[in-house]
Amino acid sequence: MYQIRLLGEFAIVADDQLLPTIRSERRRALLAYLMVHHKTPQSRQSVAFTLWPQSSESQARTNLRKELHRLRKEQPAIEAFLEIDTDLLACRPTESYQTDIIEFERLLHTAATAVDSTRVEADLQRAVALYQGDFFPQSYENWALSARERFRGACIDALNQLIDLHTDQGQYSTAIGYLRQLLQVEPVCEETYRRMMQVYALNDDLGGVNQTYLRCCELLAQEFHAEPSEPTVELFQQLRQEAGTPAAGGERGFMDVSATSACHQLTATGTRPAPAASAPKETTKGPLIGRAAQWRQLEESWQQMHAAQPRCLLIQGEAGIGKTTLARTFAAAVRERGGSAIYARAQPVAHPPAYGPVIDWLRSGLLAVHLRTLQSTWRAELAVLLPELQSVASDLNLALGAATSRRYTHLLDALSALLQQVKQPLLLVLDDLPACDTETLDWLQMVLTGTERLPLLVVATARTDELYAADQAKLWCLRLREAQRLQEIALPLLDPAQTATLTNLLLEKSTLRTPQHGVSADEVYAMTEGHPQMIEELIAVMTQPPFHRRYNGFPPVPPADRTMPAIALPKTDAAMAVQLAQRSPTAQAVLGMAASIGLQVTLPQLLAVADGNSQTVLDALDELSATGFLQEESNGSYTFVHGRVRQLVQARLSQARRHYYQQRLQLYA
Repeated sequence: MYQIRLLGEFAIVADDQLLPTIRSERRRALLAYLMVHHKTPQSRQSVAFTLWPQSSESQARTNLRKELHRLRKEQPAIEAFLEIDTDLLACRPTESYQTDIIEFERLLHTAATAVDSTRVEADLQRAVALYQGDFFPQSYENWALSARERFRGACIDALNQLIDLHTDQGQYSTAIGYLRQLLQVEPVCEETYRRMMQVYALNDDLGGVNQTYLRCCELLAQEFHAEPSEPTVELFQQLRQEAGTPAAGGERGFMDVSATSACHQLTATGTRPAPAASAPKETTKGPLIGRAAQWRQLEESWQQMHAAQPRCLLIQGEAGIGKTTLARTFAAAVRERGGSAIYARAQPVAHPPAYGPVIDWLRSGLLAVHLRTLQSTWRAELAVLLPELQSVASDLNLALGAATSRRYTHLLDALSALLQQVKQPLLLVLDDLPACDTETLDWLQMVLTGTERLPLLVVATARTDELYAADQAKLWCLRLREAQRLQEIALPLLDPAQTATLTNLLLEKSTLRTPQHGVSADEVYAMTEGHPQMIEELIAVMTQPPFHRRYNGFPPVPPADRTMPAIALPKTDAAMAVQLAQRSPTAQAVLGMAASIGLQVTLPQLLAVADGNSQTVLDALDELSATGFLQEESNGSYTFVHGRVRQLVQARLSQARRHYYQQRLQLYA
C-alpha cells in the first residue's frame, strides 16, 4: 500500500517502509492542497492563484505546470492518485493508494452514522490513532491554516467522545489515556485538566489529581504567567476535601500543598524554586543551565543593595532564551531566604493601562500589609489606582477625577512613601519592559534616580527585538544608564556541553524514553544551536510515539542550506514568524536577500542583490543587527544568529524572487 501522511510530519510510506520525501516544499504544498480538496476537482487557475498569489496569472500557471511535471517525475506512483487534464486537477484515492487525512475523515463519518456503539468506538479509536500531529505543519498559508484547524477540531471532538464512552463504562484508565492525548492536541485548555482530575478521582487515584493540578499550574505559569481560574482551583479544593486529610507523601494521597501555594511555588518553566545555594549548584537544574554567570550578577546586586543606591538589572535576549525563567527563579530564591520579592508583567497591548504593573505590585500580599499602616493622606492619593481606598479619599475630601499635574506628583510621592514604609530590601520584577506603560516607567525612573538610600532592586526583562522598537523603554534605559543605575545582563545561547546537560535532563523527564532512545546531544545542538526553548520543543517532538517509532531517534541532520527545517517546531516557528513580521518592510526584504545568499553574507553581496541601493541596505542591516537577526562579524560580514531563521525566511521567498536574487549575485561574482 502506498500512503501519503499529512497529519504530523510529511511522509510517504510504501508497505510500511518510509520512502524518500518530496524535496520541494512547493510540490509538497501542491500535493497537500489537492488531497485536502479531494472531494471536488480544482481548476488549474484556482490552484495556481492559491499557491503563487504574488505571481501573475500566466506565471502562476507556468509554475503549476512545471511543479506537476517534476512531481510526477520525482514520485511516479503519484500518478495513481491524480487525475490531470487541461483545466482540472483532482485527487482520487484507491484501496492501494491512500492518504491519512482522507482515511481520517472517512472513519469519523462512519462513526457518526454507525448505530452499534462498538463500531463507533472502533472507528473513533482508529481515527485518533491516525492523527499524529497538525496537518502539514510546515505551511502557514491561509488554506493550510484553515485545514489544520478543521482537522484539529475533528480530532478533539473524537477524543472527547472516546473519553465520555470509557468514563461511562467505568474504564477510567483508558479515559485518562485519551485525556493525555487530548492535552497533546490542545495543551492550553483548563477544562481538559479539570476533566482529568475528575476521572483520576473516580479511579481513586488522588495522587494523579494532585499531579494533574500541578501540571496545569506549570503550563499556565510558563505560557501566560498566570494561575488557574477559579473553577479549577475550586474543583481541586473540593476533591481534596472529599478525600479527607491525606498522609503527606502517600503513594495515592495528595502532597502537602495547597491550591494556591502550588502555583506560587512554581517557576515559569514548571520547576520548583531553586534553594538558596551557590550558583554552580543551581546551574545543574533545568531553569538555570548555562546561567551561572548571570545568576552571580543577580546575587551580587542583591547582596550589595543593602548599603547601596536603588538600581535596575535588565535581562535581555531573544525570545525563548530564558529571561522570564531566570527572573522568576531568582525572585523565588529571594522569597525562600525570607526576602521580599514581587512579580508583575506588563500587558503587551496597543494601549497598556496606566500603572498596570504598579497596581499588581500594590495588590500583592507584601505591599498590601504596609498599605494598611501608610499615612492616610498617602493612602487617599493611592485611591486613584485602588478603588477599595476611595472611602479614605472621601473622608479627606479628595476629588479623584482631578487629573492635575499636582495630583500626578502627589501620586508618585505616595507610591514612593509606600516603598519607604517597607524598611527591608525589596525586589520588584518587571517582566516585558518594552510593553510597559509610560506612567509606570516614569515612577520607576523617579525612584531609581531620585532616591539615594532605598534598598530596592528592580529586575526587568526585555526581548532584544522588542526593546529596539519601544521608544519609551529605550529612553528609560538611556536615562538610567546615564544615572549609573542600570546594569544589563545578556543571555546567550547554550554551548554544546550545556545543550547536552539540558537534553539529558529533558530525556530523563520524558515518559516515552527508552534505553535505546537514539537521541544524540550533538544532533540536538546541530539543529537548535543551543536555543533553550527550541531544545525543549525539539525533544518533546522527538519523544512522541509516532516520530519515535519512525526514526528511533533523529533523522539525518539537515544541511545548513536546506530550504525548510527537517522537523517542524510549531511553537518556535510561530514565534519567529511574529518577530519577522514586526520588522520594517525594508529589513524584511534585505533579510530575504541575505537568506538567498547563505548563512554568512557580505555588504558587497547584499548591495549587488539590492541593485546598489546602499542607504536602504545599511539602514536595514542596522535594524537587523540591533534586533538580533544578524550578527556583525569582525571581518565585516553578517551571519544569521540562527540557521532556522534563515531557513524560515528563505521558505517564504517565491521561486521567482529566489531566482532573481541568485541572478543578481552571479552578475556580481
